[in-house]
Amino acid sequence: MSAAPIKLTILGSGTSMGVPSLACHCRVCTSKDPHDNRLRPSLLLSRNGQNVVIDTTPDSANKLSASTSIASTPSSNPRSRDHILGFDDIRPFNIRQKFRAPGLQQRETFRIIRRAFAYVFDDHPHAKHGPQR
Repeated sequence: MSAAPIKLTILGSGTSMGVPSLACHCRVCTSKDPHDNRLRPSLLLSRNGQNVVIDTTPDSANKLSASTSIASTPSSNPRSRDHILGFDDIRPFNIRQKFRAPGLQQRETFRIIRRAFAYVFDDHPHAKHGPQR
């Protein structure tokens, strides 16, 4: 019995700011060619209904239909957050599926995620819609 193949989907392959970048007027950022539009780097690995998202950028989260695991790569720039800023956008999957998604990060990357999204790690995470009263 052989394992099902892993499907690799490139969710984004641009720079950390995406292409085109705001306020940039270079020939690539102003190009009308759709091949020059590239979202921030992120990958999706899928097999047998299981998904692993590698780097949750703000661009990638809206391309997902379900998520089971998250892997975050360490940033080469300690101040950079572009590879984790979509983390909050995938919470609805976990809330609806009623489980905590396993994650794989280096200790420093997890520390950054934990600090940036402390409310996600509360004992009672819940979805909030609309203005809070």
